[in-house]
Amino acid sequence: MTSIISAVSTKGGSGKSTTIRILAAQLAFNGCRVVILDTDPQLSCVHWLKNAEKRGEQTDNVVAREIDEIRTVEPLVQSLKGKVDYVLIDLQGAATGMLLPIAKVSDLIILPWATTHDDWTGLKNTFVLLDTIRQENEDIDPLMVISNNRITATEINHPYVAKRFEIAELMKVKAAETLLWRRMAYSNMLLKTGFIPQTPDNTDQMLKAKTEHKAYTDEILAIMNSKGN
Repeated sequence: MTSIISAVSTKGGSGKSTTIRILAAQLAFNGCRVVILDTDPQLSCVHWLKNAEKRGEQTDNVVAREIDEIRTVEPLVQSLKGKVDYVLIDLQGAATGMLLPIAKVSDLIILPWATTHDDWTGLKNTFVLLDTIRQENEDIDPLMVISNNRITATEINHPYVAKRFEIAELMKVKAAETLLWRRMAYSNMLLKTGFIPQTPDNTDQMLKAKTEHKAYTDEILAIMNSKGN
């Protein structure tokens, strides 16, 4: 069975690509077969994978493909079902026209956001668009999870973090308990750290990133598997 997880926000720089890379790296480390569909013109997930391969990292379980047209989303996802364990979709912030097909094929949609007003506005705008799609299409009802990222120690008591479960309840979605912290390991994923779970680097900061990878991925999968319970 193939599961489809998308990271979506109308705001650029909200943490979508980092979220997808974290999930892909941990799922591959777990032995799962993963395909990333990258809709961002910068192709950060595609380049992340290519750079990791150049460094000699084991990336056999992960493939990244570019998507630049709305009409290709659904047929491509359908063609992958039964062939891989997970399809992870990184949606470009400005690609609101892809929201309908992405919502249609996704089992779970992650809404990443940080503790800025711009992120809060982006979260609300994205949720409204997705909720409208759900209301207008009875056959489209993916789980949605709001996910705090780029968190620092000074922001742990910020209302957007401390009250994330109340915010999720008002939206009638889920909230991730695991926070994705602002880490140099994540900032360097594209060019240096690559697939963090498999790196031999066991410095304190890297161990924290590895632990966070596993906890976050385990939680997202548990939320997805809870649908219908």
